[in-house]
Amino acid sequence: MRALLPLALFACTLAASAQETTPTAEQLAHLPQPELYDQPLATRLQQVADQAHALRADLPSFTCKEEGVSQVLRNDEVRKEVAFTATIRAVRLPDGRIEETQNLVTVNGKPANKHSSLPYNVHDAFTRVLTYGSAQYQPCYHYELDPRDAHRIVFHSRRPFNLACGNFPGTEGLIVFDDAGQVMHVERAIPPVESEDWPVPFAAVDMGTVQLGEKSYRLAQRLESERVEGKDTLREDVKFTECKLFTTSIRLLPGEEVPEENSPAPLKPR
Repeated sequence: MRALLPLALFACTLAASAQETTPTAEQLAHLPQPELYDQPLATRLQQVADQAHALRADLPSFTCKEEGVSQVLRNDEVRKEVAFTATIRAVRLPDGRIEETQNLVTVNGKPANKHSSLPYNVHDAFTRVLTYGSAQYQPCYHYELDPRDAHRIVFHSRRPFNLACGNFPGTEGLIVFDDAGQVMHVERAIPPVESEDWPVPFAAVDMGTVQLGEKSYRLAQRLESERVEGKDTLREDVKFTECKLFTTSIRLLPGEEVPEENSPAPLKPR
């Protein structure tokens, strides 16, 4: 059982070894041609593609409070449960990527320390949640509009499986939109495999509008995930609140005066 398991949810570099990776330029040349869809499905795909692009291109550095419960269950009985709070920091790097880090604040109501850990913990949902609908990855999936609800599209890995896509065979999920065309919910499932390097088999993210400075963004507000390891089911349910811009400041202190005896000798005129 691992204390901090990277969230391998959304078709990017999220797992340790069997990782879902962003295709290289060479791989992109071998991607299948995107399917052509009729309206209104094409409109839905354009909406999620636009929102995914906005997150990648425009999202600034920010922090959020994370509050949730991490559990280990066996035969539907809770064997271990840890309530925690943490600070999530998402920082845009010079190369344009957003790097997310987590700092535990409290564990079961007590201040966290360097020995604190969780039975199951996932992360990296903010910037990658819309990857399954991004323009770059749409050629890798087949999409259908839910005949019962025009606000939902379902997807699965295209067959035959294409290694250039960098995802996992058997991936399936759904994307839910609100009346304004904003993504409000994403689910992803892949077939479970007995490997610590394999991504989380099931995850679901609720999204909402968050104000960061003078602009608003669609960010994850709740994350549910589940993984089976042997006889145990690992489960986590967290919420993200109090999001704000992350800024750093530098305080310049006045320099100390150099003692007279340590002053450098004056330069001799030439």
